[in-house]
Amino acid sequence: MREDASSAFDDPAASVPMASRHYEFYRDREWTWYEPYARAFRGCERVLDLGCGPGLLLQALQAMGAREAVGLRKDPGFPKAHRVGPRVVSGL
Repeated sequence: MREDASSAFDDPAASVPMASRHYEFYRDREWTWYEPYARAFRGCERVLDLGCGPGLLLQALQAMGAREAVGLRKDPGFPKAHRVGPRVVSGL
């Protein structure tokens, strides 16, 4: 990976302020906020969400009928700080 293209989560000095802003963005959100995006996947049985954050889109996908919705995220702090959607794998 190019040095200038790395994630803030790869830089311990930058990750705390970045994570705080990221967590704040999702604090009061409900899964219904993602409903318009989840509609595009109506009829899909299995969905993989890369970079799923707190898993709100996963909840919306399941509400739209997805049998299996799995999320992957790099930031392992979300499970401690926020509610988590159906199946989320953290800290990759």
